Amino acid sequence: MLRPMEGSRYSVTSPDGVRIGLLTAGSGPGLLLDVATVAAALAGDQGGPVDVVGHSIGATCVLGAAALGAPFRRIVLYEPPGP
Repeated sequence: MLRPMEGSRYSVTSPDGVRIGLLTAGSGPGLLLDVATVAAALAGDQGGPVDVVGHSIGATCVLGAAALGAPFRRIVLYEPPGP
């Protein structure tokens, strides 16, 4: 059964003007499951880089964001696509 998640809803705007919605919940250091623009917003809110997990094509997106200088502290890549 699906239940609504409790947390705080925010939105950030990417450099190309796209609005990205996000939901934060829980406690402890931020763990990001999106990429660069959201990482920058979370890093600004918590005063430092964020941890990020990328799965499948998301792992490729995380690497691309890291190459562009996204404020990541630690990165976990799970099952990235082949070569």
